[in-house]
Amino acid sequence: MEVSDEWQAAMVTALARGGVCLVVGATDVGKSTFCGLLAQRAAAAGTRTAVLDSDTGQQDIGPPACIGMAWAQPEATRLDELPLAGMHFVGATSPLGHLLELVAGLAALRRSAYAQGTAFLVVDTTGLVEGPGLGLKWAKVSALRPRTLVAIQRGDELEPLLVPYRTRERPTVLRVTPSPLARARSPQVRAARRQEMFARYFTGARTQAIPMERVSWEGLPLLAGTPLPEVELEALAKAWGVRVLHAESGPAGRVAVTAGEPWRAEGWRVLSVASFDRLLVGLVEADGNTAGAGILLGWPDGMRAFRVVTPARAAGVRTLRVGYLRVDPRGTELGSVRW
Repeated sequence: MEVSDEWQAAMVTALARGGVCLVVGATDVGKSTFCGLLAQRAAAAGTRTAVLDSDTGQQDIGPPACIGMAWAQPEATRLDELPLAGMHFVGATSPLGHLLELVAGLAALRRSAYAQGTAFLVVDTTGLVEGPGLGLKWAKVSALRPRTLVAIQRGDELEPLLVPYRTRERPTVLRVTPSPLARARSPQVRAARRQEMFARYFTGARTQAIPMERVSWEGLPLLAGTPLPEVELEALAKAWGVRVLHAESGPAGRVAVTAGEPWRAEGWRVLSVASFDRLLVGLVEADGNTAGAGILLGWPDGMRAFRVVTPARAAGVRTLRVGYLRVDPRGTELGSVRW
């Protein structure tokens, strides 16, 4: 594609400075396009370059609701042409309510990229640049320590975000205007893109069993206490008027998973089994790294194992990180989950 002179100049400066280049801007200004072109140029110059895609709603590297990592290639100018090389599970397609997880995930993948010998790191971001987005972007700068901050703006909409860096030595701020090819995408187009990326990730995935006694939950107070025996589950079911699949009591309180809405359950946190049906989850290994994303096929009934559809290898998974949406392997979103 034809690249404007100011984009050309910004890329030359970012490549010369090296380190981390963070690209920010509102929605539909060409952030991913800029990142793809910059990463390709770095790779073509022989620089080992990693790309982090933290736009969890419009992901180009890996599935939505995750931060994807890839290695730049000399022949690939688009981020969605790069094979997934690592990821961090956030669990939601909107950054709102998940800002800490986004920053923590970026910091973890930055460490991973440098441990694998990257010389240049390009970071794509969400289009949230107002309200909570200001704090999110400032936190990303603090966590990533970029040498270059590329701000793609139509007018001066990013200036409130850029104010803290006017008097600092780094990052160097490069202001550029959007690509003339950038076009606004409707909610329908964005939803179709998420479905495409989910479906691409889960192509070839298989159902794997993860024994309950081998894993813990992150984000839910489950498998942290002492499970109630079957006789007590039956007593609860009789009192509540609903089938009880699991109940436990421990430091996190009393938690139950039920097949419906109980009549009354004072003192209990009750989770509906429907929330676990095709729930998107993160699969975390013993070292804390994300093995992949998976689709949970409900709560275990009878056999004491979670069944998860995933392209990742589940044998080393030790933690299930809770997600906040339900999706099927074809990529269709089935609704959000409020825990």
